[in-house]
Amino acid sequence: MIELEKIACSNCGAPLEVPDSVDFVTCNHCTTQLSIRRTESVSYTEKLEQVTADQAQLRERLVDLERQNRLATLARNWERHKKQYEIHKDGKTSMPSEVGGIVGMIMGAVIGIFIAIAAPGPMKLFGLLFFAVGVIAGLRSQSLAKQYNRDYRNYRRSRKEILAGKHDSDFNERLKSVPTPREYLEQLEEDVR
Repeated sequence: MIELEKIACSNCGAPLEVPDSVDFVTCNHCTTQLSIRRTESVSYTEKLEQVTADQAQLRERLVDLERQNRLATLARNWERHKKQYEIHKDGKTSMPSEVGGIVGMIMGAVIGIFIAIAAPGPMKLFGLLFFAVGVIAGLRSQSLAKQYNRDYRNYRRSRKEILAGKHDSDFNERLKSVPTPREYLEQLEEDVR
């Protein structure tokens, strides 16, 4: 025999008798659809509209948490990724700049040319070598700076997209597979028929 639980309608106060296994019920007196909540010590009813509203708020909060999680993951990945670009000098850390690459290239070229012109005999080759190393190092620094700037722009674009909610639709689609209490109740009623 099925045990019936005695509870009251949270809308009109009418007494209800429901089986222990039932989670949703419609009040026979006021026709309010109710969700049955149970704890270890008490059972009570709550309007299904309130449960649905609570679920909508919970969905919004989940989307917000997902967005925060994506931002945190993006930031962690960026911090790890940008370490490959860091320049450590005199106990300080900086990022490559295109201007720094150009200045380094010009300085290396000028000093190399000066040595090549002013130095006697075989020392001229040292000046040409200094010139070549300065230009190559400057070009490499400039290339690294461009790559860093491109990666940084991509990071900022991704961050902006996450903040704007462009990726929320993916998460919302996954949440849509979870039925609302009303949909669940309708499905149960359909299954009974």
